[in-house]
Amino acid sequence: MSCKQFKNTNIALGVRKVSLYLSLCISAAYSPVYANTCPTAPDRFAVPIPDPDPGSPDGKLPLDIQKIMPILKEKDIRSVKEFISALPDSMHKNYALIEKTRALGQTDINHPGLLMFGSDARFMVNISTKKTDPRYEIVDMAQLDDQGNWNFRALDFSSGAPVLSQNDSDCQQCHGKPARPFWGQYLDWPGVFSDNGQGQEQVTSRQVQTLHNIKNGQQNNDRFQQLKIADYYFDQVGTAMHLPDHVYGPALTIFNNELAGAVTESIYKRAKKSANYNGLREEYLALSYCDTSAGVLSQQAKEKLKALIESKQGKTTGYNGLPHWSDVLRLWGLNPEHELPLHKLETEKDQVTRQDLDWNTGVGRIREVFDLIILLELAEENTQVNQLLESNPASWSMTSCGNPFSTLKGHFKHKQYANLILRNEARQKARESYYDIDYLRIHQSMDYITTSFCQLLADNISADTIGKPASPDDGDDNGKPIPPDDGGDNDKPEPPDNGDGTPEPPDSDKPTPPDDGNDTDGLPVKPLFKGKALANLSSKTGKQQLYTLHVHGNPSALSFSMKGGTGDVDMYVRHGKKPTLQQFDCRPYEQGTKESCQFDNPKMGLKGTWYVLLNSESTFSGVSLMADYDDDSDSSDGDDHGDHQQGACATQKPTSEVQIYLDKPVCVTAAPAKEYYRHFYIRLADDQAGKTLEINLHGEEGNADLLVSADLGQFPHEEHYEQRPDIVFGSTNSGSHEKVVIPNAKTGKDYLITLPAVTAHKGIIISAKLK
Repeated sequence: MSCKQFKNTNIALGVRKVSLYLSLCISAAYSPVYANTCPTAPDRFAVPIPDPDPGSPDGKLPLDIQKIMPILKEKDIRSVKEFISALPDSMHKNYALIEKTRALGQTDINHPGLLMFGSDARFMVNISTKKTDPRYEIVDMAQLDDQGNWNFRALDFSSGAPVLSQNDSDCQQCHGKPARPFWGQYLDWPGVFSDNGQGQEQVTSRQVQTLHNIKNGQQNNDRFQQLKIADYYFDQVGTAMHLPDHVYGPALTIFNNELAGAVTESIYKRAKKSANYNGLREEYLALSYCDTSAGVLSQQAKEKLKALIESKQGKTTGYNGLPHWSDVLRLWGLNPEHELPLHKLETEKDQVTRQDLDWNTGVGRIREVFDLIILLELAEENTQVNQLLESNPASWSMTSCGNPFSTLKGHFKHKQYANLILRNEARQKARESYYDIDYLRIHQSMDYITTSFCQLLADNISADTIGKPASPDDGDDNGKPIPPDDGGDNDKPEPPDNGDGTPEPPDSDKPTPPDDGNDTDGLPVKPLFKGKALANLSSKTGKQQLYTLHVHGNPSALSFSMKGGTGDVDMYVRHGKKPTLQQFDCRPYEQGTKESCQFDNPKMGLKGTWYVLLNSESTFSGVSLMADYDDDSDSSDGDDHGDHQQGACATQKPTSEVQIYLDKPVCVTAAPAKEYYRHFYIRLADDQAGKTLEINLHGEEGNADLLVSADLGQFPHEEHYEQRPDIVFGSTNSGSHEKVVIPNAKTGKDYLITLPAVTAHKGIIISAKLK
């Protein structure tokens, strides 16, 4: 969308609407060359950034408590006014205003506290603007040091020459021990300018006069004179207070994102010092991503994790005594109930709930940024992890840029560079060039590797590790051992020798396929959905493709079929493990492209994960692949409400990512917290075109919304519902009783369905019918 095309289009972030395109268009006015220009590489923005950590410009104060005193004396800085003037521009451009403080000092609507957080929130100052405040000439500082510790110090100019306090215990009363910042989570910043108290980042009529005075130089110039003020959306009722020279703008959301990166860096550097760190990284990711976010971790894997944690004298605090990701943090010497709920003061620690651990940045959580660091760390040490990231794209695009990097690894390396590596003036330059509002959306970028990645983690739950081994010191062992054998049999064994050094062919009219020396561990894994054909598959000679199907419910008559197109491709099917050219449960081994495998209640059962490997004997194209099975647990009489609805979750295993059939209710996988997403699809037959499609949600507990689209080309999310109401249908009632009615239903396109969790939920039934 061009700036000229923009009128009143809004994108929804959570429940708040932000005029994103307008912000981006207006910000282009101050930087016509680089504003909102897509990055050209994971570590390269359109604007040149020669040094990712350049320090403060010449003549400006260093953003380092240990280095600041000599410079203050050298420059003879003797007041808070002079101190503010000597700070680098990145501090003058990134700030929040506090009407009601819970820290030291006096604030009110006419004398808001000034919180300057810079471009990376690693050095912050809190300053009083009320001249009668006893702390008027005191600067409260917080800094993240290179060891991951937060230092809180006060700089007192009351007597002229500055006096630096010790890192005293008074701070611990609010910030706890070890000290960490305190700040509200997304859309909940009580007492802060631009929080309207109704779950929206908007300036109120009470706040606008003070902002107007600041903008026009009429509000205590000793404190506000050096602030850089946005010439758009700063002092307008009903809009967010914007920061200057930032292609996005809303001050409070930006602070949440930058603070999340700094806090994550602190947690990571201190966790890394634990002797348990290296050996438990995979287990942590299995619980944080595979279990809590993706919901795909098996009961068997959870039991193994429970035993492992308990063997290290840890406790498991999850549902029914099973492990939770926070249990691993405790084994790393961290207290998650203190480290993560940044919106809770130390005096409120008794009020912390499990949900508070997922401090909301706006599009993600602090632990997702932590997961990003660990994942990229593992990718540098393990070829299997690295291949997954390099052979799959990201499943979530970047603002205004789509997917500029071809791989998930490039996508994640850019997130790391933009939010963790760039500092102070370098990050400020980057933010003036480009900003992705989904920078911290990590887990939802991983959809294409969920199955294979989580299987890899589950296969390696042990005291060993797929990356570096555990170290008795600070966990910073530089050696890269060969990954241990996971006990599976996915590696290709040596084929039988016929005596002349060549493999012995099997009894078949078709010659043995050549072994190219590659196994299937490094292949990207793509999902199959029940009853949904993947069409127009193609590949060159000697190449392989890998697919997976999750079988739930009470299955029977499982089938995998391939047909159509030209060329010669072989299908290998295996239950529970990836097939190879020598190890499989079914290999029809026919000439051409038509092959099928049938399974009807074999001894190992049908439930679980099935893998399909396509091996190209010669170049093929136009091939279709489909998996299907009967599920006795979802039979129904067409009733989509009442006792039968409740019975669906009583008789079915909760699921998602599957097809919904008409008049057959499906029990939805529970969401442990808000902002989890469950996906389904509906496919109508040709003779059902033109009828009215009705989709219903009925919930036992919690709140989920219902979004549906056949024309968007992807699973819809909240921003699509706000931006494209012409093609995205939605129902967003309170609770989980939702209904979407679509007249003149289409065929030829699947109706893609998203259930965004507004709160944690369980026992939700989704069903569909035609009228």
